[in-house]
Amino acid sequence: MFVNEPTIRAEMQKVMETNAISAACVTEAFIPLLKRAAVPRLLYMSSGIGSIAYTQLPFSPYYNLDYKAYATSKAALNMVGALYAVRYREAGFKVNVVDPGFRATNLNGFHESGGKSADGALEACRLIIDATKDGQHGTFTASEGIQLW
Repeated sequence: MFVNEPTIRAEMQKVMETNAISAACVTEAFIPLLKRAAVPRLLYMSSGIGSIAYTQLPFSPYYNLDYKAYATSKAALNMVGALYAVRYREAGFKVNVVDPGFRATNLNGFHESGGKSADGALEACRLIIDATKDGQHGTFTASEGIQLW
């Protein structure tokens, strides 16, 4: 190991704090305000890399990727979303988790095969603007449809 190379513990803690723990803390801070909304919405931006099912399927693009910290943090974020979906279902909340897909961002060095960054927001926008009380709830989706948890 090189002197400045982060340990797996440090990397996991940093990424988990950013992608899962902080999302839960922000959610908790906004719950009182959301309870006053006509149709409260919680939406978490996750990743297919956080899908345990896709990680284990040999034909999946996420099979055999070694992004331990990122994948683990997104799997944890998926669970955060699932837990809030169960907890606030009876209160009328609509809680969903979205995979924006591989997009050109600073995370991947704006790799061109990532597509246009704005395209990743389309599914999130669809879920947010659905103001109906019987709207989609408790799902993990992408623009292609329902994703495996």
